[in-house]
Amino acid sequence: MRSEVMGINKRKTTFTILEKYLLRQVAGIWAVASPLLIILLLTLEVSKLMAKAAAGIIPVEYVWQLLWLRVPTHLGMVVPMTLFFAVLLAFGRLYQSSEVTAFRASGIDIFEASRGVRWFSVVVAFMVTMLVLFVTPWAQEEMNQIHDEINANANLVGLTAGRFKPLSGKTERIFYAEEVSVDQTKLNGIFFYEAVSEDRFRLITAKEGEMYPNENGDGKWMVMKEGRQYGGKAGESDVDC
Repeated sequence: MRSEVMGINKRKTTFTILEKYLLRQVAGIWAVASPLLIILLLTLEVSKLMAKAAAGIIPVEYVWQLLWLRVPTHLGMVVPMTLFFAVLLAFGRLYQSSEVTAFRASGIDIFEASRGVRWFSVVVAFMVTMLVLFVTPWAQEEMNQIHDEINANANLVGLTAGRFKPLSGKTERIFYAEEVSVDQTKLNGIFFYEAVSEDRFRLITAKEGEMYPNENGDGKWMVMKEGRQYGGKAGESDVDC
């Protein structure tokens, strides 16, 4: 009697060979499918972010940061989905190869034999729940802060070399740079035009320039070097230098 009780307790705390076999089938498919799908989604995300960076919508310096902040969202979607399909594929293959029929002929209940798979699903579900409740909101908040910073500094971020960029403001303003560094902190061949009033303008040219964050850290300043400033009235030859 004692040995039978010990056998029951042992069965409850350890997995049988069949339970481990079914767990390996499901976990193996899930472990292969999840990274592949994540890589595919991140590749598509990179292409979208690069396209926005090339168009000057977002600075290049934020591309990889935004990419990694998208990972928790993709994980929360991909992990449970791949686990579901892993269970379908694994057990579907067992039915197709008549292994389930052999289990039943031996008096084995397939539901009881899938105990390891059920425990594995509970662990994965718990991890996904923690991810969705805590990590994903934090990542979304970080992305919102980055987009707010980009929008707040739209005039001095997203600059593209060799392309005229209209700047927001009360009057017409246009900025141009022949060369822009990858981190968008150093510029060469700068041209800046501003309509001071309805009939007067200001024009600034500089050989090079550099951008620095302001004291509050919520904006940027541009310092131009080796430049000249012109001002005057449109249509007249009297120009101030």
